[in-house]
Amino acid sequence: MLFTEEIYFKNDFYTVLLREADNLLMEVVREHKPIWKSYSGDVIASYDLQDYMLTLQDLILDKHLMKRNEKFCDREPIIDMVTGNKVFDKLNCPVKYTGNIIVAKDLIDTFSLEENLSEYPCYCYKEVYELCFDQGCLTMSIDHSKAMVRIRKNIEKGLRNTKNAKDVRCINKFLKQTFCHDFEKNRKLRTIKNKVYKVKHKLHNEE
Repeated sequence: MLFTEEIYFKNDFYTVLLREADNLLMEVVREHKPIWKSYSGDVIASYDLQDYMLTLQDLILDKHLMKRNEKFCDREPIIDMVTGNKVFDKLNCPVKYTGNIIVAKDLIDTFSLEENLSEYPCYCYKEVYELCFDQGCLTMSIDHSKAMVRIRKNIEKGLRNTKNAKDVRCINKFLKQTFCHDFEKNRKLRTIKNKVYKVKHKLHNEE
């Protein structure tokens, strides 16, 4: 499954780029245990913070993922007449997630790693926050936006070049030191959009 997750935070929607643990949705899936017809397809989930508690609000599932009348959080889906996808809205379902996530908004696409490639490290966004959760309760939010500005300025001034292996290691080290938790250890276990904080140097070289 290809997960796309967003969270309503500070009066706007932020894209979830990285999770310390699993996808946020999996906390709900483990509790409600829906019957999957397939594991191939897109999932779009939207979350909210209500009195600092994380809740799942809207969910769009690829039409191939579940049986047509399969319920989720005790709700029957609305079938999109154009795509056939299953839509669950206003679920207001608690998400008992423990761990940190990186969220961002306002993409600056000139900093993508390679032309015509959907690969955007977190420093490609104007606003980047690290949100810390304990059993679904937001315990702390950390603004990393200034750190992302520092990386972009170094690239713009020619002090760092993502095509240079040494510079790549420096950027990665800086990001790892900036974030409170190491998100790299869980990245290989999940299928998400290619929005990682690591700079993939091999994109500019032979495989």
